[in-house]
Amino acid sequence: MGIAIEAPRGGVVEAFGGKPYRLRLRLGEIERFEDRHRGIFDTLFGFEGEARAPTSREVRDLCALGLVGGGDVDDREADRIIAAEGPAGLMKMYEVAKALIGVAFHPDWDDEDSRGGDAQGKTGGAETGGSTSAPSSAPQPPATTAPTISET
Repeated sequence: MGIAIEAPRGGVVEAFGGKPYRLRLRLGEIERFEDRHRGIFDTLFGFEGEARAPTSREVRDLCALGLVGGGDVDDREADRIIAAEGPAGLMKMYEVAKALIGVAFHPDWDDEDSRGGDAQGKTGGAETGGSTSAPSSAPQPPATTAPTISET
């Protein structure tokens, strides 16, 4: 990607209709979503399979609100952009909506985090609270708490 458009902190860049847009869910957009649908964490858990899956309307609204939060378009333009995607774009919008919620609450998350580093590739920095382990929600190997018996 060129320097023309970058993802804002806590946001993503996605192309709709061949044009890249910044998307971000700020507090105002999250509150608008919750007023119309359900809690944002319930929706996140739905994406994870732990609650009712998001409806197509919720997915479309999350993407439209993300466009508004990104600052590039107003409400009407966001609705037009999302409507133009049609049913064929729903799976893409599903992934975008899931990413929007995830990055809204973990703005510095990237592949380095899953290996114990922070977004800048350091380990144990202030951003991670001095921890060098992956987030507690990541799968962890079983602990070996059994005592070892030596034959001496």
